[in-house]
Amino acid sequence: MTKNRVTPEVTNFALVRQVRERVAAKLAERRKDDDVAGRLALTQEARQAFAAELIDEDLSALAKERIEAGQPRLHLDAEEALAQAVYDALFAAAGLQRLLEDESITDIHAEGFMVCIENEIADAAHQLARLCLDAGDAKGARWAARQGLRASAGNEQLYRDAMEAADLEGNRAGVEALMNELAHVIEEDCPLENLHPETVALYNELTSGERAARLARTAP
Repeated sequence: MTKNRVTPEVTNFALVRQVRERVAAKLAERRKDDDVAGRLALTQEARQAFAAELIDEDLSALAKERIEAGQPRLHLDAEEALAQAVYDALFAAAGLQRLLEDESITDIHAEGFMVCIENEIADAAHQLARLCLDAGDAKGARWAARQGLRASAGNEQLYRDAMEAADLEGNRAGVEALMNELAHVIEEDCPLENLHPETVALYNELTSGERAARLARTAP
């Protein structure tokens, strides 16, 4: 596949998700195999190149299946668009990547109406973070969460993703720092009383509940 090529819009999101999940599983399997064999993990550049190869292999298999089923294979432009969409879903925030990289953009004007993209960015960032976590890529998950938080400050789902990334690296202090940061952002002195139960449960799990108990004791 040719990365960053301008291609037609992809509307078959179910197919993008299916290919993405298969490729993500193979990336995770490669990382596990490298760990078992004592090999160094792929660099980010090598990982991206390997993913591009996997995407091409998956689409070739898909084309073969369609032909064998008597169905026409995808048009070349549609196949390129699909490959790019899967690649972006793995290593960028899908179609929102350019927006995320432009710090001056927080909203989109469409036909005279202001369209807030906070939720879209947060959702795309969360999906990317989950893919990275599933593949054992803590650095990628942390980056994705931070990109989402730029647009959706205080988003607990993204903070949970960041906490899991810190935990994946064995950085318990990082988990606690993220909780402190979240408490500051939402302006809560006793965050465990007001945060979403999933956030509290994850924090307790990752910190063995010790800091949670300490915060509870300091509550008025």
